[in-house]
Amino acid sequence: MVNGPLLKNLCRSKRIGNNEKTRHDIKSLTIFGKKKKNRKVVVIECTEARKYGKQPSRYVTEKNKVNTPKKLQLYKYNKYLKRRTLHVEIK
Repeated sequence: MVNGPLLKNLCRSKRIGNNEKTRHDIKSLTIFGKKKKNRKVVVIECTEARKYGKQPSRYVTEKNKVNTPKKLQLYKYNKYLKRRTLHVEIK
């Protein structure tokens, strides 16, 4: 669904390409984006929290399977340890 500034610009001109459209027709216009074929949703978990007997923090993110074939490793904030710790991808 088109909304925001793009919709306002389309409504002002009332022309899209060679076809004239009314304001009601423009609201039903849908713009499709590219699919993320190589992206995979992964969960990363804190590696240091269990050493201290605390609950590990988890984050959900995406990674590109082509660019990063290995396990994802990031430093993220663990609210239970109150500091940044190493988080590793889990299955």
